[in-house]
Amino acid sequence: MLRRLVVLLSLLNASAVVMAHAADADVEAIKRAIVMDSAMTREDMLKVAGSEKALELTDLEDQSLTFMLFVFLASDKEKKQADFQPLMEGEFGPVSIANEVGRVRRRDRRLIPYEPMTCIHLDRITDCTCKIDGDTATGTVSFKVPGLYEGKAEFYAERHDGEWFIYKFSMPSLDVDIVREFRERQVGDGFREENVWRQRPAKR
Repeated sequence: MLRRLVVLLSLLNASAVVMAHAADADVEAIKRAIVMDSAMTREDMLKVAGSEKALELTDLEDQSLTFMLFVFLASDKEKKQADFQPLMEGEFGPVSIANEVGRVRRRDRRLIPYEPMTCIHLDRITDCTCKIDGDTATGTVSFKVPGLYEGKAEFYAERHDGEWFIYKFSMPSLDVDIVREFRERQVGDGFREENVWRQRPAKR
């Protein structure tokens, strides 16, 4: 009887370890999804960099989290909010975060851009709390760029074919509430499925 109990406890402990590893792997996968899905394309980044006027929500079709942060920083709103705080003195605007979003590194005497172009690079994530329920997850990601800015964003994620994708981001104090939309776009004689981020209308 005692031997059976010992075996049962060993099996339970082993199962708990496996579940813990699985949960850790999911959190790491969700963090990588946050980095990818918060990013903007190189083409959109060039449009932002080349804009001579204050950025507006309608300037880009794909309203990614990084673009929404650019829009917020271009506005006349107070920059220190519950979900975002500059960590440097003086004026803080879109140009302040541009180098971080499009970070570069030296390799073979060439400047190689990091991909993707995001305000939340993987090594800037300081915490990621996740509540995973099967193939869906909700949580909050916290990030910090020392000496530049820190913040947090809420998210909703789904797992498809073993891979995690973010479907919603929100930073309430910045009035950011974006969702992923899927649609078909005509390309030549056919159609191509694509997805874009859209700001949801403000609740009345």
